[in-house]
Amino acid sequence: MPQNYKAVYFADYPAEISQQKSLTLAFGKKANDIFESIKDLSSEEIRQLLGTDNYQSIAEAAVREDLPLNRYCIRQLKQSLNLFEGKKGQLDFSDIVNDDIFDPLSMTFKGGAKEPFVNWYPYLQGYSPQFVETILRKFSPFAKNILDPFGGTGTTAFTAAKLDIQSYFCEINPVLQFICLAKMHVRRLKKNDRIRLSEKLMQREESLTRIKILGPDKRLEESYKKCFGNSKFFDEDVYEHVLKLRSWIDKISLEDPLLADLLTVAVLATLVPASRMMRAGDMRYKTSAEVLGKTVPILKGVAEKIVQISKDVREDVNGLIKQPIMISEDALSLGSIPFLNIDTVITSPPYVNGTNYFRNTKIELWFLRCLVTNDDLARYRKKAITAGINDVTLGKTRLSTNPQVQHIVKMLEENAYDSRIPRMIGSYFREIEDVFSFIRHHLTNKAIVTIDI
Repeated sequence: MPQNYKAVYFADYPAEISQQKSLTLAFGKKANDIFESIKDLSSEEIRQLLGTDNYQSIAEAAVREDLPLNRYCIRQLKQSLNLFEGKKGQLDFSDIVNDDIFDPLSMTFKGGAKEPFVNWYPYLQGYSPQFVETILRKFSPFAKNILDPFGGTGTTAFTAAKLDIQSYFCEINPVLQFICLAKMHVRRLKKNDRIRLSEKLMQREESLTRIKILGPDKRLEESYKKCFGNSKFFDEDVYEHVLKLRSWIDKISLEDPLLADLLTVAVLATLVPASRMMRAGDMRYKTSAEVLGKTVPILKGVAEKIVQISKDVREDVNGLIKQPIMISEDALSLGSIPFLNIDTVITSPPYVNGTNYFRNTKIELWFLRCLVTNDDLARYRKKAITAGINDVTLGKTRLSTNPQVQHIVKMLEENAYDSRIPRMIGSYFREIEDVFSFIRHHLTNKAIVTIDI
């Protein structure tokens, strides 16, 4: 069998004439299957399989591993192609975790908890910046426009923006929107402005105990009664401090809105730890043992969070190269937005696991004044993807037409203990189908779509 050849263009290949800036790879008999797999690919696609568009980095890597350049490239192609073998273009994370591409911890919020800005507001449904970086490096090294339709606290958007990639995101929850926008404003500041902001935060931390002389926010107190009735989410002294913290922040916002936003983030992150509640999947009351072991004193918790935010504001020297854009609140609105030219999607959609994502943040929504009456929570829930049994409403009448989903729904109708469960499944998959059909309209021809489940 004759040897086969494939030329791969590199802009930095050492040749004076642009037409000669190609690395020619030779494929012997043992590498014929690799050649057959890549012979019709463009130079850009082969560079993606090699993991870089830089000839010099390939040459240096081959030297480090003491391999001839051609053999190194053939090995890299083989490793990349093996990931896709038998998958018809669709990768399952469970298949590639074992190939040491991913640290499993990076696929969780805890994996990035020590990164600047990540731990401002713990979001257990998230993943780490390292996870996003690995996806981009291994599968989409030339990404230009990234979309996360379920943005959360902005991990995908901020990681992409830091790498000089334009990022777009959607996020329907006002709490998470607020966190994202606060981070965005800080990370676009120049170094000297960040240092001044960090100093202001520390000054406020040092004077935090003075809130005791302030009056409680009466409007917030009134909305609590309207939204939650006789529910006691806080001990009395903690509740009094929360109302005074609202007054304190409102006063600061008149002089320095960004400083007030960061102080608000510190309070939002402390509300549940300081309350009688905890998030364990869904929001619930703490047990007696949990009250003793997991309740954080409100002012101490806020102070510690301010110190952490101040440190991140000062030390994050890289900032953002590109400005992330919240293209819409609701991912279901993507169908009415002009073409975004998206070449990469990295997201973790809501799970149909019974979790009510708005109810889980109801205390924070109240503090932000997004819940003012008893009807507000239901209004948000109606807008969200149907993920929990309490999201099922008569207004959501469209169910999935996918035969596999319909089969599951039929079995649930015959066996479920609650008639809302089959409707929850049918509604969830219909809404998810709609979201991804709208996303598809924005994708380039060879876009990479990564879904973390």
